Amino acid sequence: MGRVVAAGLRERWDIRGVDRSLPGDPLIPTQAVDLSEPGALDPHLRGVDAVIHLAASASPQAPWEKVLPNNIVATRGVFESCALAGVRRVVFASSTHVLGLYERDEPYRSIVEGRTQRLDPAAVPRLTVDTPPRPDGYYGVSKLFGEDLGRYYAGTRGLQVACLRIGWVLEDDAPRTPRQRALYLSHHDLLRFVEDALTREPLTFDVRFALSDNRWRFHAL
Repeated sequence: MGRVVAAGLRERWDIRGVDRSLPGDPLIPTQAVDLSEPGALDPHLRGVDAVIHLAASASPQAPWEKVLPNNIVATRGVFESCALAGVRRVVFASSTHVLGLYERDEPYRSIVEGRTQRLDPAAVPRLTVDTPPRPDGYYGVSKLFGEDLGRYYAGTRGLQVACLRIGWVLEDDAPRTPRQRALYLSHHDLLRFVEDALTREPLTFDVRFALSDNRWRFHAL
């Protein structure tokens, strides 16, 4: 996702990046930073207007030992550093995994397993941002934490926070399985959602799903 966003935004914005390890052929100037270290982001925020926080242990099966430093401690550090530096806006990459356990229920289970012959896509109840969370692992739990943390920093520290519950972004941009097709977010649409999150006015705090308009999509846009 970072490569897609960097490639799409670099013509319109002055972008800099941080990563745990430096990419071999960076699209943008990048510094090696371990976000789980306290204050690690502080030196890199001078003059920064907005931060797009994509970093995480992204596997839905990620163990707690990785999720705690990489998704929870690091995310708190990003919000705190942004608040201290006077950054105006944070775009936080959340995930549809905050509602992941609904995929065990019908009709969502049939959709992700490809058994849709008797289903009408227009009649499938859409999951919304008001649907009670049911994360399917520590990864989903950490994304809920990030959303609530963003709500806290928006309410108490003045940050503008846009949370995107991102679906399935594929490196080759080509969904193949039923679940991929239901949750698919194209590279083009990913960039569109990020640009909207960066520029939407007015904004204090917001949570939205970020998926392409797929036939069997069951999250409300």
